[in-house]
Amino acid sequence: MLYEKSTLLIPYVVIAFGIIAIVGSGGGGGTTPTPTPITYTGLTTQADVTDNNAQTLAAGAFKSGRTGSALSGTGAVETGTDENTISFRTLKVTQALEDALLQVDLSSVSGGPIIGATQSESGSVSGPCGGTASYTIQFDDQTGVFSGSFSFSNYCDGGVTISGSANFSGFLDLSDPNNPTFETVTFTFTNLSDGSSTLDGTIEIDLSSSPIIVIFDTLLQDDSTEKVYWSQDYVMYVTEGVDGTGNYVDVEIISGTYYDPDYGYVTVETTTAFRVYENNEWPSSGVMVVTGNNNKKVRLSAIDETQWQIDADLDGNGSYEWGPEVKNWTDL
Repeated sequence: MLYEKSTLLIPYVVIAFGIIAIVGSGGGGGTTPTPTPITYTGLTTQADVTDNNAQTLAAGAFKSGRTGSALSGTGAVETGTDENTISFRTLKVTQALEDALLQVDLSSVSGGPIIGATQSESGSVSGPCGGTASYTIQFDDQTGVFSGSFSFSNYCDGGVTISGSANFSGFLDLSDPNNPTFETVTFTFTNLSDGSSTLDGTIEIDLSSSPIIVIFDTLLQDDSTEKVYWSQDYVMYVTEGVDGTGNYVDVEIISGTYYDPDYGYVTVETTTAFRVYENNEWPSSGVMVVTGNNNKKVRLSAIDETQWQIDADLDGNGSYEWGPEVKNWTDL
């Protein structure tokens, strides 16, 4: 999906909100079995929000998966300069996938001997904290269309380690023929695993828009219980800025639906964008509301970069009469 190209110069942004920190299982040998796509088999009715499940639904929607799982444990937003990195512990897999993609060699697009033809490259990239990812990529040096695949072997980035495979496709920005860049990319995967959870789905990123846009649809399986948690069509905007406190990133969930297999689905949106300041891992402000049946709601609010609170409207009358309860981000 293409969006109007921004006039704001952003080398790249790794977008983050609510799904997957992958810790690879490593080792092994022999023939790798063909991965089986994950299927959601839980409740598909709208969840009834109660005092017993309010926190589970809010935390799951925020992290886009079961709480306590490495795969559902939060990721990062960062810009393309080492001096301006903003860590938001969400969408770890997006960070790792995007960082790997940005290491892919595109030199033949501008310097290759063949002009006006589809070209191919293969190679490997190193994880910032260990491991490798081998890749193949094909691209048209005139249209900018590209596609390819990664095979990750204990690829470590930002405290997570990916093992598994992912396909990717999208468009290159060829406006500067000497410096082609990735404009849009869609990742698809079925077998990313941390040894206890497995991820299946798609992540679509528009690196050219302002705000940056990410759309994801993922299924997260708890391998011990085989329960599957579904984050359907999350759409998020990310905007960079600066104020008297410093550089920040605003993360806004425009829409999304989160399915918990035991309780059903809730709709998800931010009423106030989550703001994450440079060098902080968690948002210092922002509000997310998840809505179940009969307009019953749970509200998750950032207090500061160390704490958040939860309250709920359990009768659907628009008043949050339950709570608030204060929690630590590290316990989410």
